[in-house]
Amino acid sequence: MLRQLIILAILIFPVIVFGQHIDSTYKNQIKISPFRIVDPVNPGVEISYERLHSKRFSTQLSVAYMTDVFGKFPYTNLRGYRVSLEEKYFIHLSTKARNYLSADIVYNNSNFKDVTTFRDTINNLNISETFSVNRMTASLNLKFGKQILRNRFIIDWCVGVGLKYRDVVHSNRTHPMNAPKDPNLFYSAKTEGKNLTFNLPINLKLGYMF
Repeated sequence: MLRQLIILAILIFPVIVFGQHIDSTYKNQIKISPFRIVDPVNPGVEISYERLHSKRFSTQLSVAYMTDVFGKFPYTNLRGYRVSLEEKYFIHLSTKARNYLSADIVYNNSNFKDVTTFRDTINNLNISETFSVNRMTASLNLKFGKQILRNRFIIDWCVGVGLKYRDVVHSNRTHPMNAPKDPNLFYSAKTEGKNLTFNLPINLKLGYMF
């Protein structure tokens, strides 16, 4: 499934654009994503570089180091990385804003530790068991976004829909996880297994043009 997602992304990405005239004064952007820092499921520090190829097309590469910056992640020892490649097509241009449609492919690989508890009926004790979780996801998304320009500063926001393939593996776990009574986003994210789900990407980036 992961191979099919990558092939599909390559086919739909117009990464190489011919015959276009570059008419922007600033063709480069460097951006940070404040939403990534407070993401409840995939927190980290993300930086993006965008290159304007022409009046209508640009390519953006984003790289994130996955870590719990503010200590709010419900698990411990979070480490990993996230890489995304996005191609944008601008459908409306002005001196102060430009709307775009885009497609991106995202790869995320992270590790963290979790704890489950169980009852030792022989000794009448509650025992905790620490185990490791490796979470790999790959997603393909279609998005609508807007870039707001203020001198050389930029605000870039987007929303979209896509498909996500997830592969979650547990290590050193001998007892079942403690299942919550109500639906829980964190529990779903760490549940072991392989599956394909829908994805609803939302992001905001702040940057500088040069």
